[in-house]
Amino acid sequence: MFNLQIFKHALLRNWKMWTIITSLMCGFLIILTLSAGSIFENMPQLETSLTHLYIALYVGLVGYLLPLAYVVFVAINLVVRETDKGCIGVILATPVKRNEISFTRAVFLVASTFLMIATATLTAIIFSAFVSHSLDIGKFILINTVFFLLLFAISGICYFFSCLMSRMGVALAFGGGIALTFYIFRAFTDIESLSFFRYFTLDTLFSTTKIMNGQSIVWEVITLLVIGTIMYAASIFVFKKKEFYV
Repeated sequence: MFNLQIFKHALLRNWKMWTIITSLMCGFLIILTLSAGSIFENMPQLETSLTHLYIALYVGLVGYLLPLAYVVFVAINLVVRETDKGCIGVILATPVKRNEISFTRAVFLVASTFLMIATATLTAIIFSAFVSHSLDIGKFILINTVFFLLLFAISGICYFFSCLMSRMGVALAFGGGIALTFYIFRAFTDIESLSFFRYFTLDTLFSTTKIMNGQSIVWEVITLLVIGTIMYAASIFVFKKKEFYV
C-alpha cells in the first residue's frame, strides 16, 4: 500500500513547515538548557533538574503547541486541500489506488511527527551534557514517547476529517477545533471545580506527573495507540469510499 512517489510528494510540500517548527523547538530547548543556571536562580520554586525545567517551561507550552500546529495543518494539507482546490481529479486519474494515497500520506504524517519529537528530544539530551544540572534521560524519553502517542491520536482525528470533508475550512474547524478543545479542557482540569473536564480531553492521558512519580501509564499508552490506529484506519476507509466531484 505504500507508494514512494506519493511520500516524496508529501515531503516536498511539507518539509519547510517541518524544518521551521523543528528548528524552533530545538532552538528553544538549547536556549532553555544553556540558561538553566540563571533560570533556577530566578525561579527558586523549581526543582534544580533539567527534567523538571523542561516539564515546567517546554513540555506544556512550546513543546506542545508547535508540534500540535504541525499535525493539524499538515493533516489538512495532505488531503482536503487538494479536494477543496479541485485538483484531486489529477491524482485519482492515475493508476495509483486510493488506499495507496491515503495510507502513504498517513505514514508521512506519523513518521514526520515522530522524527520531529525525536529530533527535539535528542537535542535536549546532547546539550544537557554542557550544563551541570542533571537530566533524567530515561524519564525524559518516556515523556516524549507518550507525547508522541498523544500527537498520533490527535493527528489521526485531524486526518480523518481531512479525508472526510471536501472543504479546508470545515476540516480545519473540526480537526483543529477538537485539538484546541482538548488543550483548553486540559487547562480547566487545574481548577478544582472544573476538574471533570479531564473526562473530555485526550490530553489528560499524557501525565508528566505519573511518569515522574514512576506510576504505571500502560493504559494511557494503550488508549492513545488504539484511538490513533482506529482514526487512521477510518480515514483510509472513508477516503476509499468517498465520492469526489471533479
